[in-house]
Amino acid sequence: MENKNPFSEILEGGYILSEETKCLLLELSESFNVNSDFFERAKLISLKYNYEKRIYLVFLYLDYALADNLISKDEFLFVQNLKKSFSIIPGDFFTNNLLNIQRILAIQFHLYYLDNEIDFEESQEIGYLQEIFDLDATQITSFELMERRHQIFSDISRPQEKQISEMVKREVWERDGGKCALCGSTLSLKFDHYIPISQGGSATVDNIRIICKDCNKKN
Repeated sequence: MENKNPFSEILEGGYILSEETKCLLLELSESFNVNSDFFERAKLISLKYNYEKRIYLVFLYLDYALADNLISKDEFLFVQNLKKSFSIIPGDFFTNNLLNIQRILAIQFHLYYLDNEIDFEESQEIGYLQEIFDLDATQITSFELMERRHQIFSDISRPQEKQISEMVKREVWERDGGKCALCGSTLSLKFDHYIPISQGGSATVDNIRIICKDCNKKN
């Protein structure tokens, strides 16, 4: 892992963060600068925060690492060690954070296929993401096939969602706890406007919520 302090850079990077997230990042940043086992200290720090916050922090680091649209071997190993330190249960990313996984993989596969093929380095990166998200071969292939058929963006980035910035999505996701704001479901989620764009609604945090497919039909 290179010597840059990722947590400090996230704090200074213009992300919209809750006060609790800032506190967690600050503690991790200070521990990162100490010349001893960072991941052991990260494990102790994480115990003061709930499980959902720890998972959110891993996704936040992934967004930071993928700012250049690449994930290196060092970044992959760092994420895996962070997951271990945070006691992330294998499979929980897919079970409780499918929307975030879809968002990241949609962007990455879209970029990989800009030249209509995946080279060795890109294939290696796909393997890294597969391991990070604890996906089996069938699951990762299904994401790839959806992108190749140009369907994934229509599934997770509907016309109105395309107008919502990534920073707003992150803050709404954290505020709503990655669950439907109406029933608490973690399945078939999407970002939804309280007041539709067609009626003058804006793509701001106050006008966006997470909603599941069933509640969306009822409303």
